[in-house]
Amino acid sequence: MAKMLNCLKEGCTFVVRGESVDDILTKLKMHAMIAHQMPQLPADLVEKAKAAVREG
Repeated sequence: MAKMLNCLKEGCTFVVRGESVDDILTKLKMHAMIAHQMPQLPADLVEKAKAAVREG
């Protein structure tokens, strides 16, 4: 089943969708780089994102 994650940045409405948590994280990292000028995601943010992924 597909998975989804809302961007963790307050006020951002971007929704990441993918087939796996790894797929979601890859797309989230790209979104963070482009939309939020974050060249890397800190480890604590990656863990927070993993915990927030849900079915959808």
